[in-house]
Amino acid sequence: MIQIFKKYEVWKIAALITLTAVFGAAMVNAGDAAKILPIKPVPNIVSGEAPTTENKKSLFHGGGFINRVGKDEQGKNIMVINDLLKYLAPSVHYYSTNGDILSISRFGVGKEVGYLVNQKKEITDLYLLEK
Repeated sequence: MIQIFKKYEVWKIAALITLTAVFGAAMVNAGDAAKILPIKPVPNIVSGEAPTTENKKSLFHGGGFINRVGKDEQGKNIMVINDLLKYLAPSVHYYSTNGDILSISRFGVGKEVGYLVNQKKEITDLYLLEK
Protein backbone atom coordinates (compact mmCIF):
# COMPACT_ATOMS: atom_id res chain seq x y z
CA MET A 1 0.00 0.00 0.00
CA ILE A 2 2.94 2.33 0.67
CA GLN A 3 3.97 1.89 -2.94
CA ILE A 4 0.60 3.27 -4.06
CA PHE A 5 1.06 6.53 -2.16
CA LYS A 6 3.98 8.80 -2.65
CA LYS A 7 6.16 9.55 0.38
CA TYR A 8 4.68 12.98 1.06
CA GLU A 9 1.14 11.64 0.95
CA VAL A 10 1.98 9.06 3.67
CA TRP A 11 3.12 11.88 5.95
CA LYS A 12 -0.10 13.77 5.28
CA ILE A 13 -2.15 10.73 6.26
CA ALA A 14 -0.04 10.13 9.37
CA ALA A 15 -0.46 13.79 10.41
CA LEU A 16 -4.23 13.56 9.85
CA ILE A 17 -4.46 10.40 11.99
CA THR A 18 -2.39 12.03 14.75
CA LEU A 19 -4.55 15.16 14.76
CA THR A 20 -7.71 13.04 14.84
CA ALA A 21 -6.36 11.07 17.83
CA VAL A 22 -5.42 14.23 19.70
CA PHE A 23 -8.81 15.80 18.98
CA GLY A 24 -10.57 12.62 20.11
CA ALA A 25 -8.58 12.54 23.37
CA ALA A 26 -9.40 16.20 23.97
CA MET A 27 -13.09 15.52 23.46
CA VAL A 28 -12.99 12.65 25.97
CA ASN A 29 -11.37 14.92 28.57
CA ALA A 30 -13.78 17.75 27.77
CA GLY A 31 -16.44 15.92 29.76
CA ASP A 32 -14.52 16.72 32.95
CA ALA A 33 -15.96 20.14 33.69
CA ALA A 34 -13.70 22.65 35.40
CA LYS A 35 -14.60 23.18 39.02
CA ILE A 36 -15.24 26.70 40.20
CA LEU A 37 -13.48 27.39 43.47
CA PRO A 38 -15.25 29.37 46.18
CA ILE A 39 -14.17 32.98 46.60
CA LYS A 40 -13.92 34.46 50.05
CA PRO A 41 -14.96 38.10 50.01
CA VAL A 42 -12.39 40.69 51.01
CA PRO A 43 -13.01 41.71 54.62
CA ASN A 44 -14.58 45.11 55.12
CA ILE A 45 -11.81 47.03 56.88
CA VAL A 46 -11.46 50.77 56.67
CA SER A 47 -8.20 52.68 56.90
CA GLY A 48 -6.96 53.21 60.45
CA GLU A 49 -8.88 50.25 61.87
CA ALA A 50 -6.59 47.76 63.61
CA PRO A 51 -7.34 44.06 63.17
CA THR A 52 -8.63 42.54 66.39
CA THR A 53 -9.28 38.86 65.61
CA GLU A 54 -6.94 35.94 66.26
CA ASN A 55 -6.23 35.36 62.56
CA LYS A 56 -4.89 38.83 61.81
CA LYS A 57 -3.19 37.96 58.52
CA SER A 58 -6.52 37.19 56.82
CA LEU A 59 -7.71 40.76 57.46
CA PHE A 60 -5.02 42.38 55.33
CA HIS A 61 -5.27 43.12 51.62
CA GLY A 62 -1.75 41.76 51.27
CA GLY A 63 1.49 41.14 53.05
CA GLY A 64 4.87 39.52 53.10
CA PHE A 65 8.48 40.44 53.68
CA ILE A 66 9.88 43.87 52.78
CA ASN A 67 12.52 43.60 50.05
CA ARG A 68 13.11 47.32 49.46
CA VAL A 69 12.00 50.74 50.69
CA GLY A 70 12.63 53.90 48.68
CA LYS A 71 11.42 56.17 45.89
CA ASP A 72 10.79 55.55 42.21
CA GLU A 73 12.01 57.68 39.27
CA GLN A 74 9.16 60.18 39.76
CA GLY A 75 9.92 60.55 43.48
CA LYS A 76 6.93 58.56 44.73
CA ASN A 77 7.42 56.49 47.87
CA ILE A 78 7.55 52.78 47.11
CA MET A 79 7.95 49.54 48.97
CA VAL A 80 8.75 46.17 47.44
CA ILE A 81 6.97 43.42 49.37
CA ASN A 82 7.49 39.79 48.31
CA ASP A 83 9.01 41.03 45.05
CA LEU A 84 5.91 43.11 44.22
CA LEU A 85 6.20 46.88 43.82
CA LYS A 86 3.72 48.75 46.00
CA TYR A 87 3.16 52.50 46.07
CA LEU A 88 2.61 54.23 49.39
CA ALA A 89 -0.26 56.67 49.80
CA PRO A 90 0.69 60.28 50.67
CA SER A 91 -0.36 59.61 54.27
CA VAL A 92 0.51 56.14 55.59
CA HIS A 93 -0.26 54.92 59.10
CA TYR A 94 2.22 52.51 60.70
CA TYR A 95 0.99 50.03 63.32
CA SER A 96 2.00 47.02 65.35
CA THR A 97 -0.27 43.97 65.15
CA ASN A 98 -2.04 45.03 68.36
CA GLY A 99 -2.85 48.48 66.92
CA ASP A 100 -0.12 50.57 68.57
CA ILE A 101 1.25 53.39 66.41
CA LEU A 102 4.84 52.79 65.27
CA SER A 103 7.57 54.81 63.62
CA ILE A 104 8.43 54.24 59.97
CA SER A 105 11.97 53.38 61.08
CA ARG A 106 10.68 50.02 62.40
CA PHE A 107 9.73 48.96 58.85
CA GLY A 108 12.99 47.91 57.23
CA VAL A 109 14.18 45.30 54.76
CA GLY A 110 13.43 41.78 55.94
CA LYS A 111 10.52 42.71 58.22
CA GLU A 112 7.22 40.88 57.78
CA VAL A 113 4.27 43.19 57.21
CA GLY A 114 0.58 43.22 56.38
CA TYR A 115 -1.05 46.13 54.60
CA LEU A 116 -4.33 47.74 53.62
CA VAL A 117 -4.74 49.60 50.33
CA ASN A 118 -7.04 52.33 49.04
CA GLN A 119 -8.94 52.35 45.74
CA LYS A 120 -5.79 53.43 43.90
CA LYS A 121 -4.03 50.28 45.27
CA GLU A 122 -1.71 52.48 47.36
CA ILE A 123 -0.76 51.26 50.83
CA THR A 124 -2.56 53.33 53.45
CA ASP A 125 -1.95 51.23 56.57
CA LEU A 126 1.12 49.11 57.27
CA TYR A 127 1.24 46.58 60.11
CA LEU A 128 4.48 45.12 61.48
CA LEU A 129 3.95 41.38 62.03
CA GLU A 130 6.28 40.61 64.89
CA LYS A 131 6.41 37.15 66.31
